[in-house]
Order: sequence, then C-alpha cells, then structure tokens
Amino acid sequence: MNSLKRPESVNELKAMIVAAGLRLPEQQERVARAILARPDLVAFGTISSVASACVVSPSTVVRVANVLGFETFKELRLFFQQHMRSLSESGRAISFQSFASTERPFLCEPMQPVSDSSVPTR
Repeated sequence: MNSLKRPESVNELKAMIVAAGLRLPEQQERVARAILARPDLVAFGTISSVASACVVSPSTVVRVANVLGFETFKELRLFFQQHMRSLSESGRAISFQSFASTERPFLCEPMQPVSDSSVPTR
C-alpha cells in the first residue's frame, strides 16, 4: 500500500485508517488500531515498546508510520505527543485511574498495607 498524506489531526488519522483499514496487512492493522486505542503507547513509547505491545516486529511499526504519512516513527510520536498535550489542555485527557481500570486491570489492584513486622530488619 502506498503511503497516505500526513494527517493534520488524530480525527483525520482515524478517518484515513478506517478508509485504508481493509487494505492494511493484518499486523499493520493491529498496530494502527492499537495506536488509536492507546495514543500514549506511541506518545511515550519507542519503536520496540509499540512492537512488543502489538506483538509485531519493529519494522512493522516503522512501516505503519510510513503508510500513515509520517517519514519516521519520531514524527508519529511527536504527532501523538501533541495530541495528548491538546487533550490535557482541554481537560479531555483520560485519567490514570480510568485508564488503569480499563486497559491494565493489574494496575488497579489495591496495594496491601505493610506492617512493621513484615519489613525485614538487618
């Protein structure tokens, strides 16, 4: 698939992915869906961390960035950092608690109090 024109906003990116979604190879579609569902994954991640989260190779992540109109993964990351910043400034950012409860249930487990007797002494 040829690369698309670089989007100006995440909404435009979503529309591009929807339009091209059926023509993306399965692994590339997985990355595209993941970055829309979790923009923080790209905004604060690396090629390797995105690849690991999507269970694809790092080169697949770079190909997705290129297909979506970005020359480099760094450009894609900056695009999503700006998106996250605009969400934060508008008060529409997802709170960590709501993110943790929906995306990472293991982060929501309450911490157990530590008693003095359970702390090892020297």
